[in-house]
Amino acid sequence: IEEWGLAVELARSLPQIGAGRMVYFGLSMGSGFGIPFLATRDDVIAAQLGLLGSSEQMPWTLPALEGAKRISFPLRFFLQLEDELFDRPSCLRLFDAFASEDKAIRANPGLHPAIPADEIDDAFRFLAQRIEGTQRGAVIDIVAD
Repeated sequence: IEEWGLAVELARSLPQIGAGRMVYFGLSMGSGFGIPFLATRDDVIAAQLGLLGSSEQMPWTLPALEGAKRISFPLRFFLQLEDELFDRPSCLRLFDAFASEDKAIRANPGLHPAIPADEIDDAFRFLAQRIEGTQRGAVIDIVAD
């Protein structure tokens, strides 16, 4: 958590980035490491998380569950229905732990890494809408170079 915080502060010291609101996109271990980190921040306005469960034998379970209780900003969560790494009940247990009143879960058929491309596109639209302050549900086209 400390190292990630230092990385954010270093990035924000660059003139082309600067301070401001932050969104987060992290799946699988990006959620495992990200949830405890996000729980310590007051500058995050939205996140796309998922592909993580709360299996009791995994070392990230307690930090993720505890962190989720402190996350109240809007978030979206991906769940793969045939995920070979995290079963549905453990993913739902983690999702339910988030304190946010503005949260949604998106479930798709397939194994752990098989998220449909349009779901990723939708996640980036959701995050862009939060950064831009647009109304929920509005469409913003994102062009990548």
